[in-house]
Amino acid sequence: MRIIALSALLSGLLVATAGGQNLSGEYTCSTDADNYSLTLSQAPNGTLTGTYTDQSGQKFRVDGTAEDGNATGKCLSDDKTLYLEAELEGGRLQVVLVEMDEEGMPDFENARNLTFTPKSKKPNAEEPPKAGLKQPDLTGERAQPPAAGKNEVTGPSWGFSFTLPKGWKQQATDQGAILGHDTIAGMILVLPHNLRTLDDVEGKMREGLEEEEGQLVLAGEIKPAGDSIRSGEYTGVYQGNEVKGHAVGTLSPYGGGAFLIAVATPDKFSSKLSGTVDAIAKSLRYRKPAVSAVPSYFVGTWVTTTKNTETRMTFREDGTFSEYGEASYSDGAGTDEAWGTAGSNSSSGRWTARGNREQGVLTITYDNGKKRDVPYQVHVENGETYWSEYYFAGDLYGKQ
Repeated sequence: MRIIALSALLSGLLVATAGGQNLSGEYTCSTDADNYSLTLSQAPNGTLTGTYTDQSGQKFRVDGTAEDGNATGKCLSDDKTLYLEAELEGGRLQVVLVEMDEEGMPDFENARNLTFTPKSKKPNAEEPPKAGLKQPDLTGERAQPPAAGKNEVTGPSWGFSFTLPKGWKQQATDQGAILGHDTIAGMILVLPHNLRTLDDVEGKMREGLEEEEGQLVLAGEIKPAGDSIRSGEYTGVYQGNEVKGHAVGTLSPYGGGAFLIAVATPDKFSSKLSGTVDAIAKSLRYRKPAVSAVPSYFVGTWVTTTKNTETRMTFREDGTFSEYGEASYSDGAGTDEAWGTAGSNSSSGRWTARGNREQGVLTITYDNGKKRDVPYQVHVENGETYWSEYYFAGDLYGKQ
């Protein structure tokens, strides 16, 4: 049973950190009568934070996500929330700011479009050195045990964070992180999960890890390693190399948690590598999982019906997702990959969105680690836009 597709995670991490436009910096916008300012900081994992100051001098906290020069999020103050979209074009930041209506949805008919120009580029303190991991290192030399540093590592929907140990480098995406050291052999994988009980965590650890690049098999018993922490030793093969592994599974008090896996060739595997995993596991800081800038207009339950089927999808503000389908037949039921599949089946996971209110793509990450991109588009008929109806993957859904 796969905990996660390891090769997909590694390739995704390398692609995510190899390039792309970073929005970090100070920006200003001046019109005939008003002045605005915007300060942004984009972390390597895409988390976007900062401050927006409007023409009256009111300050807003920016909370969002960014990818390849595009961003979505919210500007938050004590008494007002603005929906934000931004795109970097030709060195300028094109920003759309939208106030929320009485139902808490962006009022796009009264959107404000502003063009910001960079004032001064600020280095991103969270960005790892350019000499970051190019590929998993299984051949390094041993060194002194790492000490805790100040760099926080997290993902937009992980539900936990940890301090990067001194001397270690990291590359992270929403799917997880890979840690490496210049002199300590091996690598450490940090994989978030959505499991609900310690029994579920132990079950996944007993199954081990299997995918195209190789597999890890449990060698011994799963043992308690602290409150809501379990550990185990593994053997296996990765990319044609015989490897040894040490894995720790944790459970958050809010549900979900992390799998941390140390892997190296048997002759290079050391207590320094496995000890780092144990230390990180015990230092995890948990929070209620949340996805920054979840579009409020999707939050709720959406239903589509045909003569023989009914499918319900629920998108929650905390970034969780569930789907339930009923039908008089069960062709294709029971598979997470089938969007809106008929036949008394259910699935759950997490969701994010990229695009605008009219159209874009929903990314669904199921509890088993599989992902699916689902295009969406608002229903428009005879020139009228129906904001409570959307096409998801070509099927028309209505909001309850």
